Amino acid sequence: MFYDNYPMIDNNRDLNITEASLNELLTNVSLSLLSLNMWTDVVDVNTTVYRNTYDFSRPLNLVLPYAVCLGFGLVIVVFGLFAMHENGVPVADGGFIQVMMATRGRTEMESLVLKQGLVSPSSISKELKNLKIRYGELVEVSEEGGSGVYGLGTVDETISLGRG
Repeated sequence: MFYDNYPMIDNNRDLNITEASLNELLTNVSLSLLSLNMWTDVVDVNTTVYRNTYDFSRPLNLVLPYAVCLGFGLVIVVFGLFAMHENGVPVADGGFIQVMMATRGRTEMESLVLKQGLVSPSSISKELKNLKIRYGELVEVSEEGGSGVYGLGTVDETISLGRG
């Protein structure tokens, strides 16, 4: 019947138990038991959340320098916005591109900076240090038909901006 297809083991002579066969048997039994979901249990768990807290003995030493820098920065921003308003510059909302557009141009200042190269502040030439620059409409570009280009240049290379 059922056992006809399987040879009978006679006195355990044909039974070959090896390490590999035992490992395979234990793997099969473990997987079978896991699929039965018999090894689950509800356990109470306590969790603790740790948070970093700081206690400063002199909080003024921390707050004062940051407050002074913030106040100084705000004053500079207000002066800058006032200067832009007085020069008739539109509201700055272009980010880096607007800064790049505002400072580009073939000017004497740019050629002196490129000629000077990267040096320490004490090694900067007197010619570059004494250069009078301002922000305005660039004359050279205006003569080429590109009027309305603004940037930094010398007094001779720029037209002063009027209000509005």
